[in-house]
Amino acid sequence: CADHGVILAVENASRVELGAFVRLFQAVPELCCTLDIKHAYKPKRFGRTHADYLQALYDRIRNFHILARHPDDPLGDATPPGPVSLIDIPALAEELARRGYTGLLTIEVPLADLPDEKLPEAYEPFLPPPGPDETTLGRRISRHAVDYYRKQLAAVLEGPAG
Repeated sequence: CADHGVILAVENASRVELGAFVRLFQAVPELCCTLDIKHAYKPKRFGRTHADYLQALYDRIRNFHILARHPDDPLGDATPPGPVSLIDIPALAEELARRGYTGLLTIEVPLADLPDEKLPEAYEPFLPPPGPDETTLGRRISRHAVDYYRKQLAAVLEGPAG
């Protein structure tokens, strides 16, 4: 991969034990990490969060998959971000800015697995009124997510303080 300018990265999965994942990176020094926040955030199930991955693997992380988790998850991972999130996105942004992170931030904006005709009603409680150019539900969800993450990730998007 390195000979061709390709960065080889492995993404964590929900059920991967953190110690085993760390040992993988110790065994393969050229391997990079894509840290999927929703897979890392498992305090009840595994007693760990994305902060544990940051501590153990920060120097190997080249991409973050970021998804604000609604406490009730009414639409599962497809619940649009809102004022309440289990994962403190601004705190994550501040930590990344403090560390001088310059890698990728990949925002996940999934669509609920519902029939097309049920999607507008399912999303209505979570979204602001449509803007003039939002002719589809997808555009409306996208604008909402971009606005949300732009604000919540401001610390890292604006660069290190000072």
